[in-house]
Amino acid sequence: MSLQHCTDSNVFKGQMADASSPLVAVLGAEWCGFCTRMEPELERLAEDRKGEIRFAKFDSDEDPMVGVEMNVTTLPLVVLYKDGEEVARRGSGNYDELNEWLGENGL
Repeated sequence: MSLQHCTDSNVFKGQMADASSPLVAVLGAEWCGFCTRMEPELERLAEDRKGEIRFAKFDSDEDPMVGVEMNVTTLPLVVLYKDGEEVARRGSGNYDELNEWLGENGL
């Protein structure tokens, strides 16, 4: 599986700070319908982009402070990090929309 499901907020934050390769960080929740519908799309995209982009997902209910620190206003939140810095963010999307968004951001 190429989409890493982080259950520890420190692991998730560590993924965001790691500048070794681009990261798509996803903050969602089990109760969030859009999050649930987007997950198979993310799994497929993560598999197709394996070795090029890292993908990590965190359930905001595990540690609500992660959402506060990321200034989350809605779920899901998809954030692109390059060189350890946030470069873009968006809400939910299907495979094609997310892939296009990555392309628009140089990936």
